Amino acid sequence: MFLGLRTDPQRTAEVLRMVGLSERAGHLPRELSGGQMQRVAIARALLVDPKILVADEPTGNLDKATGESIIKLFKRLAEENGLAILLTTHNPAFGYEADRAITLEDGRIVQEEDLRKMDRSYGPEAARRQDWRPYIK
Repeated sequence: MFLGLRTDPQRTAEVLRMVGLSERAGHLPRELSGGQMQRVAIARALLVDPKILVADEPTGNLDKATGESIIKLFKRLAEENGLAILLTTHNPAFGYEADRAITLEDGRIVQEEDLRKMDRSYGPEAARRQDWRPYIK
């Protein structure tokens, strides 16, 4: 049971597959790594088919490849299911994968950007180098 709802074993298996944890389905939390527990938290949130997903540093404890796969999953869910995602991150490469970025400093909004016009063909490296501004049209 989750959030007072009975869980569908097929839906649970599907969500675990989406976050790359199918092979760990029968494991206890103490048998999972920090990154795997983070992906379980994401899977639990996705189980109920939310309209909005609030993800606070969802890739913070993940290695680069797993973090990138989670961001790709979020993008796919947004495009295919209309899922709105509110993501906080310190990783500019992940932040600039969004449609919109809001930059905060000391708890205040210092910049808002519509990134739908951003030329993403250059890849995430420019965001990592923080020289992405020339790519916004």
